[in-house]
Amino acid sequence: MCHPFTQRSFRMMAGLQAAAEIGVTSSRPQHPIDLLLITDGLPNVGSSTAEQILADIQTETRRLERQIRIFAVGIGHDLDQKLLNHLTQATQGEATYALDDHEIT
Repeated sequence: MCHPFTQRSFRMMAGLQAAAEIGVTSSRPQHPIDLLLITDGLPNVGSSTAEQILADIQTETRRLERQIRIFAVGIGHDLDQKLLNHLTQATQGEATYALDDHEIT
């Protein structure tokens, strides 16, 4: 398993894959694996578009034989809401945002 953080870079897919590996150990194999993605930026290493990340998620779904749902919390004003909305909607998850420090409680 690779570490999702490398020298101030964020490998979003590596983190999602690591979380799915943990989720597959659930005692409820008939339930989907729900992943919570908290991000303050953009994926900038490895898969970085919604299409690439979704293709990787579909590969993981087939490999693990489990549905994977992504729930995202986006933090900061420069994040890619379109990407997070696409990922969460395609996996039947949801996204919410805190666009500045005043919205975080």
